[in-house]
Amino acid sequence: MKAELRALTGLRGVAAVLVAIYHTDRTTFPMLNGLVGHFYLWVDLFFVLSGFVMALSYGAMFAEMPLGRAMKRFLVARIARIYPLYAVVTVATALALWLGVVEDHHFSRLGPVLAVNLGMVQAWGVTFSIVGPAWSISTEWGAYLLFPGLLVLAMGRLRGVVVTVLAGGVLSAISNPVPVVLPLMGPLDVSYPGDLRPVLRCLAEFVVGLVAYRAWGVACVRGVLGHPVVGPGIAVGVVGLMGFGMDLVVVGLFPLLVIALAEGGGWLGRGLASAVMHRLGVLSYAIYLLHVGLIPLRTLLAGYGETVFGIVAPLPSGVVFYGVLVVMAEGLHRFVEQPGRRLIRGFSAVS
Repeated sequence: MKAELRALTGLRGVAAVLVAIYHTDRTTFPMLNGLVGHFYLWVDLFFVLSGFVMALSYGAMFAEMPLGRAMKRFLVARIARIYPLYAVVTVATALALWLGVVEDHHFSRLGPVLAVNLGMVQAWGVTFSIVGPAWSISTEWGAYLLFPGLLVLAMGRLRGVVVTVLAGGVLSAISNPVPVVLPLMGPLDVSYPGDLRPVLRCLAEFVVGLVAYRAWGVACVRGVLGHPVVGPGIAVGVVGLMGFGMDLVVVGLFPLLVIALAEGGGWLGRGLASAVMHRLGVLSYAIYLLHVGLIPLRTLLAGYGETVFGIVAPLPSGVVFYGVLVVMAEGLHRFVEQPGRRLIRGFSAVS
């Protein structure tokens, strides 16, 4: 496994916080609604990042080992990474639903839904995710199971170009869906479990991430995207285009941003690789799974500010909320993620 690219870890942390802002503070600042309403796209960055990092971390292993052995090692590593926290948060949320602490009409038959969720297949056109953001974990699990084939498909230079074009076609085809349950914020806001569009969204962008890793090995690509001003420039472009609702173009820029940051990324890369931002990236998975369950706390804090001070105080209450979110994510990382990872890897080594 290759060394970690710290700037990409920091980028993942920023993306997790921006997704949390999308879910909890989309209407807090009306003048920013046009921008924040497209922060759902940071989930698409997760998919691109995942493909890139999986190729970086495991591509050589699949080239050097027999397929069966490499696949076993890969899946054990991924299950150890994602499943302990996923299972704990899913079961805890299901228990809250069963006890009536929270209500959701989607889960009238909680037992079968919980079983499907624990199998991480709910977003494959089956049912709802008990933990809302976990639909993306379910779709990525599908990408992991297909990883060897996707890797072969994307690694050749010409094949990579063809696959990228096909991925763009898939994203275009699934865009602009008809709203079914919730109002959609953009053409790629497809996470509803009634069909396979969430899976197609993930697979297309995961493959783009694999191709980005392949492109990272091309000298001229690294030369251009590795210039210190390119990474910050792409990041500014991404945010600006989000504000104008150009979602497909934004997703097209994500692999370029990832390559630029993998090459250093100038001042932006140095900032994302700093100790604080890197730690935020380490906690990103816990932040991502936890934040929706804390939305009532966000509402309570905002209401408290209004009651006490006579005004809506989004910034002070937001600082408190996101501080609590990070502290709780730190606890889950230390006491659930890390022990669970060691347990699964230890069990696999013994068996």
